Amino acid sequence: MKHYLAALAFAWAVQATDAVALEPKELEQALRALLQEKPEIVIDAIQTFQDRLEAEQAKTSQAALTDAMNQLAKMDLPSVGATDPNAPTIYEFFDYRCGYCKKAVGHAAELTKDGVARFVFLDWPILSPQSRAAAKISLAAYRVEGSNYLELHQNLLDNRGDYSDSNLDELLEDSGYDVAVVRARLQKDDAEIEQILQTIDGIALKMGVRGTPAFIVTPKTGLASLVPGYVDVGQLRNAIPN
Repeated sequence: MKHYLAALAFAWAVQATDAVALEPKELEQALRALLQEKPEIVIDAIQTFQDRLEAEQAKTSQAALTDAMNQLAKMDLPSVGATDPNAPTIYEFFDYRCGYCKKAVGHAAELTKDGVARFVFLDWPILSPQSRAAAKISLAAYRVEGSNYLELHQNLLDNRGDYSDSNLDELLEDSGYDVAVVRARLQKDDAEIEQILQTIDGIALKMGVRGTPAFIVTPKTGLASLVPGYVDVGQLRNAIPN
């Protein structure tokens, strides 16, 4: 920013002195005189710099979103709602131990109840080892029986206890799963599930997501957008035009 202002002021100073070569002290005096006479130059320069910076950041963010969409489209992830891959879609980064994720527990069902939109779950267990254990169990359960996934997901978020193996098994049973089958699937697919979690982690970090929850909203037409932090269901619904 300092260099930008100096260059701008220098250009004005040169114009003001008919391009006569100036000694350093004379140049400094000319710059001071210019800025005293036209202080709005500084404001204009700052605004130009901010506009340019915001445009560059927006371009970078959109490129990261596009790359994320391409990666996520290739992954087998839990989802509810519309089955059309081109339907308006909300992706949620979440951690089962996150308090605000628990607050958003009903968003998926509410946003997809009319069958128009799709809601995709992105396990991002960043808070504790138990978060990771819960994430891996839910993904293994999804691979066993996808139709029961939403109930398990809601039960995991509604849980106010810990996520010990015994509690996870109880939540599986309450959600209609055979614990032995899910545990066997987790053992069999552990490496693949671990890769899914690592990929989601990489996507989140590349996009600059700083915590859970966070949402990616992709309308049927137009650009995707990142919505960081908790928002109520109405705000997410409004982000997807009919």
